[in-house]
Amino acid sequence: MKNRTFLLKTLLFTVFLAVIFLVLQPVSADSGGISATTDGIVLENQPHKTIAGNGHVYPVSKGLTGEGKKGSPVWLFTADGSQLYDEVIVYVCGQANQYITYRLVVTGAGQYELDASPYLCGNQGLAIGQITPHLLTGTVKVHYLEQGSKTPIAPSKTLNSPTWQVGQTAPTYETSAPEIIDTADGTSYRLIKSLLPDNQTGNYQVGQTIEVTYYYEKILSEVQYTGTIIIHFIDEQGKRIAPSMSALTESWLASEQAPDYQTWQSEMVPEKISFNGQIYKLATDKIPSNANGIYQPNKQIDIYYVYQLLNSPVSPELPDGPDDTEHTEPSDTPNTHPAVRTDKTEQTQALAVEKQTAAVKKTAISKVQNSLPETGQSSHTGNLSMVGLLLFLGIYPLLKFRK
Repeated sequence: MKNRTFLLKTLLFTVFLAVIFLVLQPVSADSGGISATTDGIVLENQPHKTIAGNGHVYPVSKGLTGEGKKGSPVWLFTADGSQLYDEVIVYVCGQANQYITYRLVVTGAGQYELDASPYLCGNQGLAIGQITPHLLTGTVKVHYLEQGSKTPIAPSKTLNSPTWQVGQTAPTYETSAPEIIDTADGTSYRLIKSLLPDNQTGNYQVGQTIEVTYYYEKILSEVQYTGTIIIHFIDEQGKRIAPSMSALTESWLASEQAPDYQTWQSEMVPEKISFNGQIYKLATDKIPSNANGIYQPNKQIDIYYVYQLLNSPVSPELPDGPDDTEHTEPSDTPNTHPAVRTDKTEQTQALAVEKQTAAVKKTAISKVQNSLPETGQSSHTGNLSMVGLLLFLGIYPLLKFRK
């Protein structure tokens, strides 16, 4: 008796496990890799049935239809591939209005068969729950490499991956790269524009990663040049009339064009210069040819501006002194007096006496010439006159000077 009771309990327990297994076992219908599953019996509080099991075809969602025959537990879903679905929730009505929840995954065009017979679900209609369209996506990854090497000089970047639905055009992407990249060790790299990738812009590819690579070259230390401009101010004889001016100094790299300079018609070149009490004016007809130009690498450019003297200094005139251009006649009487040092007043008086003597001498000579005897007259009288004149000329300056 005990054995029978044990066997009966064992049989009932086995049947219970079998029922539980059938209830929890996923139900699937294979059609090109498309499946539908259930998570068990769920009371859905009488969801609204939208598809009747009458053999008619009903639209479920874009590109997806469903149909069922009366009295049959089998439902048939057809997808045309225009839209994929990650999830389509379907509620199948069973006995006593109990609903079985199925999850349908649509990964392509085909037919999907849902057999609800293990759950005693006769064809009493079904309801459609949440629908999640399958979204497409793609990836773009950007790399920065040194030319001729696979060593990255900066971390790669991954663009944000957008999503789009089947049938829609894939979104476009656009990448960029900095002109200069400085690494942690102080090395600088320049983008090689002649090697820009063809796929730096384009459209995302479904389920693919697009690799975009930019190449760089190492920047070597460049030679730096320096140029200097020196401005000189001279007169027409080439003498300096003002301190020279170190006007401009510029620096540039060997790969760059030398800069321009301009001194003419600038504040660096004055129109007039005062030097030693004299005024000089810029000679605009003698502007140097290198007044404006281009700096020379590591060279000094000297620019000479010429100035003309506007006023000359006037030498003071001595009272009754001889004119600068007038020269006195040499005296016929030798100077037998010793040299005597005189002051400025005595020098002035001597010059005045000399001037007066010259005038008297000139007058006397003229009188003598007029008193010369005519032809046939005796020369004795003329000789006496000449001797008297010479004595007068020798004594007169001494008398005049002692006054």
